Amino acid sequence: MNDLPNHRYAYAIDLESPTAPARALAHVPAGCTVLELGPGAGSMTRMLAARQCGVTAVERDPECQTLAAPFCAELIAGDLEQPEEWLPQLAARRFDVILACDVLEHLRDPALLLRHLPALLAPGGAFIVTIPNVAHLGIIAALLSDDFPYQEKGLLDATHVRFFTRPTLAALLEQTGWLPKHWEPIPLAPQYSEFAKHWAQIPAPLREQLAAATPHGEVYQWLVVAHPRLPDTCDLKASWHVRLRNRLQRWWS
Repeated sequence: MNDLPNHRYAYAIDLESPTAPARALAHVPAGCTVLELGPGAGSMTRMLAARQCGVTAVERDPECQTLAAPFCAELIAGDLEQPEEWLPQLAARRFDVILACDVLEHLRDPALLLRHLPALLAPGGAFIVTIPNVAHLGIIAALLSDDFPYQEKGLLDATHVRFFTRPTLAALLEQTGWLPKHWEPIPLAPQYSEFAKHWAQIPAPLREQLAAATPHGEVYQWLVVAHPRLPDTCDLKASWHVRLRNRLQRWWS
């Protein structure tokens, strides 16, 4: 696309590429309803609109609101850190897909948002998340150089306030009512990342040892598709017994 705005979060998306935005869009059926959380400059939003998806977006930044709005069926000016302020606008609404692409790492308490989202997903729908992988070999190489270089973009974007690995993201989702069903690694070898110089400074034998010891070291980002977690079978049985007991008590009182 040649009409991209001049914004740090504006980017073109090649749907045939192995990038996180392209991989995430591949999981979104054409013509479905989408709740996009934090669309930024609307790079993904415009691709969704081109596929006839009805997009409702929630965005805090006024400049991003202006850029994303033309591609939305509805844009809600809202802070993802304060879901109670904008959730009433979505009362009784259900979406086929909820997108949180490179969003959770910007939130101080992502669990606060995640707990509200299962109620917004239509039956059979999907929650699609992408996050940077803090266990990437490039970050490990930087730490070995006594460095943790925040930058304008990338794994250590200066606006990131939370950091995730696959296990910690899985734990967060499960604790907030989600069941991760599908994981996709978005690979990028450290020598091709923004940490290339840090990686090059490590002796070759140590690089080989680190690569062998770090199972997800070349995963730059994780993509996960999750579904609402059903109540535990034991919980259901306990609930049934409680209801039966209460009913019997009412009969005999």
